[in-house]
Amino acid sequence: MSLLNAIKEATASTETHTTGKNAAYYNKQKSAFVIEMASHENAVVRAAACSSTRIPTKALQATLRSERNEEVLRAILMNPALPTKDIIAFSESTTASVFDEDTELQEFLASRIRK
Repeated sequence: MSLLNAIKEATASTETHTTGKNAAYYNKQKSAFVIEMASHENAVVRAAACSSTRIPTKALQATLRSERNEEVLRAILMNPALPTKDIIAFSESTTASVFDEDTELQEFLASRIRK
């Protein structure tokens, strides 16, 4: 048997093999991982996960309601995936007072609400 025939046989057997996992499976796994990172014990990891555009909106909303770390809250509020109604609800909460001096964040959120 020639080398070419051996390679053809080897690739033919691997071409028919599939894992049975489709894009929906991998998207679900990715979302689960990002949600897990959004609730990580380390605040830096939570902030990075919450600033990602890949984080599901429901995870952002849940984290916004329960989070107390300023950097993580700022990352959530700066995320364009966060709905405007949640920004308004947060601004009415007592937790929002930690951003009274943050003019950059206030301007960004004001521009998001005006759109």
